[in-house]
Amino acid sequence: MMYELGVMKEVGALLYWSMLAACTVGPGTVVTCARAGAEYGLNLTWALLLASILAYIMLEASARLTIVSGKSLGQCLQIKYRNGMKLYNTALICWVVVTSIYLGNQLYELNTFAGGLDAVLAIPGASELTGESAVILRVGTCLAYAVVVLVLLWFDKT
Repeated sequence: MMYELGVMKEVGALLYWSMLAACTVGPGTVVTCARAGAEYGLNLTWALLLASILAYIMLEASARLTIVSGKSLGQCLQIKYRNGMKLYNTALICWVVVTSIYLGNQLYELNTFAGGLDAVLAIPGASELTGESAVILRVGTCLAYAVVVLVLLWFDKT
């Protein structure tokens, strides 16, 4: 009996973390990576390796900084550069970091929308649409997605 509970706990943890990974990757990433792999083969392996190394360095350094100082990256930047150039009483470097994060998140979300749109265009017959009907399909799916997201947020089911 005890063994079964342990297995169920492990399976539950596996499902939970798998769901989080699936939410992070998203349809845009899957479609974009599949398309890049089909078009370029292994020629972009260097970009994947470089991006992975840079992401690891940044995440690991930020985690160490947070653990050691007990403060977030933004708080540490404000403390370190409190005597530097300021914009609206905030260190300029903080504005650069926040703007970079904002733009990165926007590009990530655009990738997700692109993947969703590619999934819609994978519907049989959708890729042959031209002109106004193609625009209606694309805009309609984006609006439908927005409505679903807003309804989920409204009912707090996310």
